[in-house]
Amino acid sequence: MKVHRSAESLRQALPASDRPPAVLVGLCSHGLAILRSLERKGVPVIVIESNWDQPSAQTRHGVKLHHERLDDNSLIDRLLELAADLPATPVLFVTNDKMVRLVNARQAELRRRYHLPFPRAELLEELIEKDRLTPLATRQGLRLPRTDGVSGSEARGESTSPALDGARFPCVVKPATPMSAFKAEIVADRAALARLAAVHPEIDRFLVQEWIEGGDESVYFAAYYFDRGGRVRGSFAGQKIRQVPRTLGNSSAARGVARPDLIAEGLRLFEGLGYRGIASVEFKTAPDGTPYFIEATVGRSDYWLKTLIVNGVDLPALVYSDLTGVDLRASERQRNRVAWVDGDRDLWVYLESWGDPSVSKLRLVAQLFEPKRFALFDVRDPRPYAAWWRPLVKRLAAAAARRLRAG
Repeated sequence: MKVHRSAESLRQALPASDRPPAVLVGLCSHGLAILRSLERKGVPVIVIESNWDQPSAQTRHGVKLHHERLDDNSLIDRLLELAADLPATPVLFVTNDKMVRLVNARQAELRRRYHLPFPRAELLEELIEKDRLTPLATRQGLRLPRTDGVSGSEARGESTSPALDGARFPCVVKPATPMSAFKAEIVADRAALARLAAVHPEIDRFLVQEWIEGGDESVYFAAYYFDRGGRVRGSFAGQKIRQVPRTLGNSSAARGVARPDLIAEGLRLFEGLGYRGIASVEFKTAPDGTPYFIEATVGRSDYWLKTLIVNGVDLPALVYSDLTGVDLRASERQRNRVAWVDGDRDLWVYLESWGDPSVSKLRLVAQLFEPKRFALFDVRDPRPYAAWWRPLVKRLAAAAARRLRAG
């Protein structure tokens, strides 16, 4: 695997093409999905990454460029330097919320050298910050569980809080800023909230949201691409199967579902805002089936990208075609054929689910036989999957040895 250390070395290795390149930041499993999608349609892809030991980085695809930090302004400087000498304006794809925030802060500079699947900077900022998203979603007419923003001092019990005085526990607690020290936790009461906030003094704003009963499969999502003309392309509805950690984590397995109602409900968030780019919304369905809006992802893709691709909606190709004018004949019709599974994370949470008496064992068996595709597996690009198996075997052997010693 050749990894370039300089933009000059990379440019020399970039294959000649009449198509503008794509620049992808981050080669996690959903970065790998973007890379495979575009390269197989003849798009040259430059991948910027710092961790080349992860299994997904072993792919044969992409021209690889090392950059030590993907979470500070040096990344933006590197992107600007790289684009200056490329033969055509590239399309930029990023893979987590910190990258979205970095790009958004210098969006004006980057737009002079890149095609960005982003809306205007002010709107994107409003949608990224969870305590600003909540009042926006309310104004747009979505149904939300009771949600209040509180300061760190309120959460720790150091100052009065009318919001917490009226809160109904248990509640879900989230940092207002994405990709903080934790994603979400359930707290039983104000004392538990204070303990959680005390452990994270660096977080100055929290969202406290009423908990809706239900397991992983009660969480649904709707994903979209809004093209340059504001049209909705590649709309998709999906359902989580399992999350890591369970109940409040990121999806480790998901499937497509026929839920046009959720697609329509999610679109309400963006009505009249002039949104452009990649977006998704997440819902939690109450025991009576009522969907409540709980989350939005904007400016980048997540686990749902892979679920879309394996079920007929090639979002990366749609984005590239729209922004460059190069027709990649991208599919955008949803076909609910297979579940998507991140084997690296899903194996352990699947095994954990067997020990939970509240989880139906018949349901777990049915999921085992559900048609599926694995995030890393691809017969045309086998090295990421092979690289995943080596550490997995070591972990299984170590677990077996511990059990033998304990027994």
